[in-house]
Amino acid sequence: MSDKTTCDHIVQAADQLFYRQGYEHTSFSDIADAVQISRGNFYY
Repeated sequence: MSDKTTCDHIVQAADQLFYRQGYEHTSFSDIADAVQISRGNFYY
C-alpha cells in the first residue's frame, strides 16, 4: 500500500551487504552506494 521509505531501502541494502560481505567488512560508504545516496545524506 505505501511506498518504501529511504530508511527501508537503507535497512534492506545493509541486510544484504552484511549477508554477502559480513558485518565487519561492510562500511557506511558501501551501504550509501547501494542505495545511491551520498554519505552526507546517510549520516544526516
